[in-house]
Amino acid sequence: MAQDESLRLKIEQSKQTTSAIYSGQRTESTYPIITIPVVVHVLYKTAQQNINDAQIRSQIDVLNRDFNARNADSLPINHEFYNLIGNASIEFCLASVKPGGSSTTGIERKQVTYDGFEYSDADESIIKSTSNGGLSAWNTSKYLNIWIVNFTDGTLGYATFPEDNSGNKDGVVIAYDAFGTVGVLTPDYDKGRTSTHEIGHWLGLYHIWGDDYNCTADDGIEDTPKQYEDSYGCPCEHPKVDNCSPSIMYQNFMDYTDDACMSLFTKDQVTRMRNVLSTASNRTSFLNNTVGCNTHTPTSDNSVYCDVTLNNNISINHDINIFPNPVRSTLFIEKLPPSISNYDIKIFNSIGAEVLSKQININQTSLDVSSLNAGIYYLHISNHKIKMSTIVQVIK
Repeated sequence: MAQDESLRLKIEQSKQTTSAIYSGQRTESTYPIITIPVVVHVLYKTAQQNINDAQIRSQIDVLNRDFNARNADSLPINHEFYNLIGNASIEFCLASVKPGGSSTTGIERKQVTYDGFEYSDADESIIKSTSNGGLSAWNTSKYLNIWIVNFTDGTLGYATFPEDNSGNKDGVVIAYDAFGTVGVLTPDYDKGRTSTHEIGHWLGLYHIWGDDYNCTADDGIEDTPKQYEDSYGCPCEHPKVDNCSPSIMYQNFMDYTDDACMSLFTKDQVTRMRNVLSTASNRTSFLNNTVGCNTHTPTSDNSVYCDVTLNNNISINHDINIFPNPVRSTLFIEKLPPSISNYDIKIFNSIGAEVLSKQININQTSLDVSSLNAGIYYLHISNHKIKMSTIVQVIK
């Protein structure tokens, strides 16, 4: 986007169009299955980089679990984001037929002379072209092309967006050691979520924090909370607060957390992906694709949702009283420490929207929550010294 202003404008327009969709239609609860045939092009120099068929098949299994909300490490039923989990009803398979009609495993391999590749236009031109030393795409209107390479610059993967209109470069490139769940894998990226993330891009999703590192930027998706920046590692805490939200969705496949902490697409992200498949000129051909599929016995899913530590953090040691909780009508806040600056008190709903706010310069107050629907909310109190958040349950 930095190099191509027209692409940046297309993506911003796409985000705005997506946002407009939600004002006129809500997410469907179920969708008909769309099957996307995949061809995997393996470019390797060493035997280790030439990943085996089992590793490739394990990645197909991850995609089918993640895009259909069947992953074992999904959020627990009592999690605030549980009801936002979306099922895209998108299945992936290794293609059984080549563009010319002959049979295939959906995997092709080529030994190359390059030690590895970087994330650059020059190396992309090699990777995606047989004449330049790589392997050319199969018909990009019928196959999702995935190239497996050795990255030497730390890249895990990258993808083309529907707005790119990339022609024969359309598809996804993934590091050989971040693909699948068995075989040669890098710790932290060993559950196949790099491909889930990148195919999310290929289907029109953007990073959950909006890429601009401020609270104005957004991913164009209504039910993903605002988020200031990308998440790394595996936080395993809840709620996790940042500059924009009392509870960020670091579990989303479109964040940058480790594989073990990624677990969902939201319902509105699903709406976006399905809309792309229905309307984007370079994606609609997958709706009625006649390319055959190879089948295999799926690998077992041994993923485990990380143990969550409830984060009721108060940044200084002080016994602030917040009661009653659960609350019906009036929430009391007492024993705020003396301060030379005002306290900002805010309540947010489960998707990060502010529903109540108040500013005080005394050490106690009350909030009328009688107008709020029953459910889980997040109370956020801050000033120049204190930053705290806690869960509040409203009952009727």
